[in-house]
Amino acid sequence: MLIYKLLNDIKGEKYRGFISYCLEHSTYFSLTFHQAKEKKCTLTHELNSYIYKKYETYSWYCYKTYEKPLYIKLFYSNIALTDTLVKYFESIFHNKTDGIEDICFFYDESLMFCSVTHEYIGNLVLSGENELVYFQKFAKWDKYNFTPRDYEFYPDFKKFL
Repeated sequence: MLIYKLLNDIKGEKYRGFISYCLEHSTYFSLTFHQAKEKKCTLTHELNSYIYKKYETYSWYCYKTYEKPLYIKLFYSNIALTDTLVKYFESIFHNKTDGIEDICFFYDESLMFCSVTHEYIGNLVLSGENELVYFQKFAKWDKYNFTPRDYEFYPDFKKFL
């Protein structure tokens, strides 16, 4: 497993291309919802037919909460959602939009890309260096070495399926 850190935000047409590529090459994507605003959001209604699962967890990618759980929704990936996601989020590191943030993409049971919007964290998780070429046209990436502490915050995606 190779980790590459996003060095700059992805915006504009590069963002559209990145989202499109990820939706086309992933099985699922997730979003973190802040429960108080979740029901008011029109994005929720637009994504409803793609919901795979909803769950609460105290640990997610780069997160560990103690007081209240994170509310995660997992959706089936579909390239047809590109326009919807671009309409609601103008970049990877957008400000909270209706209480929604932190898009992550998964290929089968493996993490492919993950973000923590408010911390400006975005990481690719690839099985080989040759895969990086597909993502370099959207942004600059730098190899990142996971520490033992990082693995504490790495989601065990299999338990959520």
